[in-house]
Formats: sequence, structure tokens, C-alpha cells
Amino acid sequence: EFLRWESTTSSTSSSWNGFYDIIWRANLVLSRAPAVQFSVAEERDTLMAEARFLRGYAHFVLTKLYDDVPLLMSEEDHADYRVARTPWAQVQAAAIQDLTAAEAVLPATRPLNQLGRATKGAAQMAFADLYQWRSSFRGSGEWQQASDWAKKVIDGGTYSLRDDYLSTFLPANHGNAEMIWVVPSSGVDGRTSMNLGCLILPRALGFNSNGGCEVLGQPTAWHYGSYIAGDYRHAATYRTG
Repeated sequence: EFLRWESTTSSTSSSWNGFYDIIWRANLVLSRAPAVQFSVAEERDTLMAEARFLRGYAHFVLTKLYDDVPLLMSEEDHADYRVARTPWAQVQAAAIQDLTAAEAVLPATRPLNQLGRATKGAAQMAFADLYQWRSSFRGSGEWQQASDWAKKVIDGGTYSLRDDYLSTFLPANHGNAEMIWVVPSSGVDGRTSMNLGCLILPRALGFNSNGGCEVLGQPTAWHYGSYIAGDYRHAATYRTG
């Protein structure tokens, strides 16, 4: 990708719209769930923690993509589409508060039929990502925090690397131990609302099947030729016919 994007292209707007949809729905849950009677009170706590994870993660990724962005922390904040941008550091401070609250409550695991639901490891992964990005891109020097949160994921015992690189991505292995948090999408039955995901390879490109990022998912010649000779990932990743 040469990233020849403008403010009007879907590669810019769809990620913005998608993450703010997440924030809107999370704010609805956090605003209204306290008034809902649950037969099991812990279920409400878990749902609210999940909403805080999603809101925090969305705000964090938005700062990675767009720098300063609107910080929307309540239903009322969505009333005016002209809301001003908030400095990225303040947005991330709010994201850290959300992720901290979520990490304390979210369950360690989910059943396979809840693939995509947030877990404690997902919040820890988000922290590792946040501090790694701040240390590398922002030069904040918070490498120890990045390492500490990544080690929490490793030491938790829920996740592990698979022996075969390709096996992680095969549909038959959805929900395997290498997947910390995923957004399930078939790539065939309709399309994902955020084509940010189309930039992640490998995936089923879905040529002529009404789905699967037919353009964005295609590697450049530079990318295709960038592997060291004999690298198994080269043969496993690309479909050439």
C-alpha cells in the first residue's frame, strides 16, 4: 500500500465511522445498563466491563490513526457532531481508565461460541499495544510497561503460539490459543464495516465472491518480494492464482 488516502476515501472514513459506532454503543450500555434488572448481577458487571474495554480500545486506536480525536464518554457527548477534537494524550488517559476498569472484571476465557467477546487477556493486550506504540511512535520510553503487560498475557496461561504459522489463520482453527481478541468476519457473506481489517494478511481475499477486500488486500510487488529465501510464510501467505 502507498497509503494515497484523502479525507473523502473510505479507507479514511470507514475506520472513523466504525470506531465511533463502537463508542456510541458502548456509551449506551454504560448509560442504561445500571437501571436494568439482571437475574445475575455479575452478568451486568461483565457486560459493562466489556463496554468499557470496547470504548477504551476504540479511543486508543483512533488516536493511532488520527492523532487528536473527539473524546466521547457519555450519551450526551454524541448530541453534537461538531464536537471539538481532544488532545491525543487526554484521549489515551481516558482509554487507560476504561481498560483498567475492564481488565479487573472481564473473565479470563470465553466459550468458543462467544468468539470475539472481550476477555481479561484482551485488555492486557491492549495495554501492551498502547505502551509499545507510545514508546516507539511518541518516544515516551514506556517500554517496561509494554513488557509488563505483554508478560501478563503470556503468564496468564490462556494463550500460546502454535507450531505451524498458517494454522493460526485457517477457518477450521478459529478460536485457537494464539487468538487473543478477534473481530469475526466471513469475508463472503457481506462485508466488514471497517476496511482497516483488510490490510491484515493473510486472509481469504474472496475474489468475485462479494467480499474480502479485492483491492486493499493485494500485496505490492515490493511486499511479495521482501521475504528471505526459504521463508515458509511466503509460500503460506500468498495466493497466486
